[in-house]
Amino acid sequence: MKYTILHSFSGVELILKHKLKQIDWKLLFQKVNEADWSKLNDGSLYSVNHWELIKHLKIRALQLTMPQLKNLEN
Repeated sequence: MKYTILHSFSGVELILKHKLKQIDWKLLFQKVNEADWSKLNDGSLYSVNHWELIKHLKIRALQLTMPQLKNLEN
C-alpha cells in the first residue's frame, strides 16, 4: 500500500510538471535564472519541489481550491 501511494504521488507530480512545462519550461528548474535547455534535455537539472510546483501553477494557470491543495499537502 505504501508503494502505491508513493508511485501515485510521483505520477501526479509528473503530470503537474508537464503542465508547468507547457506554460514555461524554465519554471521546472529550482533556480529559474540557471535554466538551460541542454540540462532539461539530458536530465541533469534540479527540478522544483512539489511546494514550488503548486505555487507556480496556482499563480500562472491552474486554480486549485483549498480542499485540493490540502489533499496535495497530505
